[in-house]
Amino acid sequence: MGGDDTRRERRSAALDAALYCEEPVERDAARALLRDRADLDTVNFLLRALEAPTRRTRRRAERILAELSPSLIRSPLAAALLQRSETTARARAVAARILASIAPGPEPALGPGLTDPEARVRKASANHAAPTEALISALLDPDPEVAQRAAQVLEEREAPLPEETLRRALSPHSPPPPALMRIAARHGVYPQGLDARTLGGTPRLRAHLRHRPTLLEIFAGAEPGPAAWLLGELGALPATAPGHPDPLVRAAAARWGIPGETGPEATARLQSLQEDPAAEVRWLAARAAAGAYTPQASARSLAPHDRADAPSAQPPYGLRHVAPGDLQRPAPADAILALSQPRQDVNLGTAIRSAEAAGLAEVWVVGHAARHSGANRGTETALPIRAFPDDDQFLDAVRSRGFQLVGVQQTPESQPYHRAIYPPRPIFVLGSERTGLSARLRRNADLLVEIPLFGVIDSLNVSAAATCVLFHWRLSAGASPSPG
Repeated sequence: MGGDDTRRERRSAALDAALYCEEPVERDAARALLRDRADLDTVNFLLRALEAPTRRTRRRAERILAELSPSLIRSPLAAALLQRSETTARARAVAARILASIAPGPEPALGPGLTDPEARVRKASANHAAPTEALISALLDPDPEVAQRAAQVLEEREAPLPEETLRRALSPHSPPPPALMRIAARHGVYPQGLDARTLGGTPRLRAHLRHRPTLLEIFAGAEPGPAAWLLGELGALPATAPGHPDPLVRAAAARWGIPGETGPEATARLQSLQEDPAAEVRWLAARAAAGAYTPQASARSLAPHDRADAPSAQPPYGLRHVAPGDLQRPAPADAILALSQPRQDVNLGTAIRSAEAAGLAEVWVVGHAARHSGANRGTETALPIRAFPDDDQFLDAVRSRGFQLVGVQQTPESQPYHRAIYPPRPIFVLGSERTGLSARLRRNADLLVEIPLFGVIDSLNVSAAATCVLFHWRLSAGASPSPG
């Protein structure tokens, strides 16, 4: 019993720190402890915290819940969403959002959520994890935003909808939700007062048309180019397209081809288009002649990538739901990313994620050491992160471990990053978003590199700069990416 009491006390202290502590480092450490040691009592406490009087506490409770193991939180969240008499609308809406974030497929509990008496809960339930039939019913929701969200998900799924369902869904709303209008346009169903001619002058709707008769009518009108590309995608481009005066139409003919045209006819068409006056037509025709747009190539472009089975590709997407011992990380490169005095959590988190994806061994942080949870998707479970309070201790570690310091910083001495000769054991260091690297780190850098810029902005975001340099270095060093 003593051990159980001690564990409960630690969880209680961690909950207090994660919800109420104003020190970010301590708060992050408490959240990390809860991810490892949370139990059902922890989940229920956090669900109650969703009703806290302060918005900050409610947001923190939601964030902690979303970081816990899906197997632990799914059932309590589904129960919270379904037990309307015992749970407030605010908590039910949060439950719907988190269920969507962890669902590997359609989540049945979101179906009842779309019939909730509170519009805020229905809005939260109208997401990518909701069952298709429930979303179709939600198209008739009296709240336009619920109908719009349901239509957006159905549009992404390219779910076939009966014409009668579409007409009924269009009628309650004036004007209809934009996503619903786009779905209707794809099916050739028009709200009252719209027809093919009207759609031809409405680019937002025209771009979503998939109805051949309507597209052919627009193609024959004043703006044939956009319609030609949609007809090409449908395999219905007219035979007159390769000789059309509009280069957009000829480009569509090069990209998509003409239905039924094979063998010598297709070869002759592509040869002619490779001599077209328009550069974009010539480029597309050359790609087509090389086999870039064959049915086989199209099928490969739709097939899952060999990294689709990676742990981070599985819902809830990231690595926080994976036990560190279950990760089989490829052997890392003998290199480190260091970030000195980063000011924005999201930049730090994104840079850490890029470092792991580039196969680096570690990440070192000088100052603000624990504030890295923004966008790294749990990468800290796979990549060691070491903290240093100041430049002095950081430089001591660099030299004692035999690394060479590569500063990513714009200076008159810096070399373009794509032309530099990198040392054998680099530690790439980037400074803060505002001031860059300190004078001491610049003086101690064994190599300074910079990214050439071509616009009016003077620099890249820190995480973007780190990503550019790390992946260029990895590929120029002859690294082969792991298959999965």
